[in-house]
Amino acid sequence: MNVIKPNLIFKEPLTPLNLDGVFFLVVHHIEATSATIEDIHRWHLDKGWDGCGYNEYIRKDGTVYIGRGDNIGAHCLGHNQDGYGIALEGDYMKEYIPIPQYNALIERLKYHKSRLKNLKSICGHRDLMSTDCPGKNIIMSTILSDVEKGNNVDNRSDIDKAVDNAFRKGKITNKEYWTNVLNGTELLNREWLRLVFLRI
Repeated sequence: MNVIKPNLIFKEPLTPLNLDGVFFLVVHHIEATSATIEDIHRWHLDKGWDGCGYNEYIRKDGTVYIGRGDNIGAHCLGHNQDGYGIALEGDYMKEYIPIPQYNALIERLKYHKSRLKNLKSICGHRDLMSTDCPGKNIIMSTILSDVEKGNNVDNRSDIDKAVDNAFRKGKITNKEYWTNVLNGTELLNREWLRLVFLRI
């Protein structure tokens, strides 16, 4: 995974986070199909902020950019001092998260979970405030399961990836059931169902 620390110039010196007091890993989307970290930095400066409010930013190709890093962010009102915000490039009210970006998100959440000893929750922005962020197509239950199990979408079988794809899009609600169905049917039926799921 490619992690880049861009040379962002903040308006004021940033205040370090007390990592022992970080209780939430907060997932966001930017509500824009495409943007660089520099775009976001400029947008947030234009709002009168000190600069990019997110601690990290993950583009669709899976590249991770450090925004505020281990400094207090400006991403979730009331939880900037006890939250670490990771934003995703994309508008996930309309789009679906690409696998490289999803895998990078899982890896970063696992990394931060391992180092933040008092972490209480990995959550979406909407779980802490009245907002749609990170979008209806970001299924936090799947993300939590993959962080817990250490799953990486690309390392799964085609059937597992197909079922996960359908689950992330909200087309099915029980991944275990459909995985068993696809693994337990005759080869021809299983192949047909696999192709159907991959095209959802």
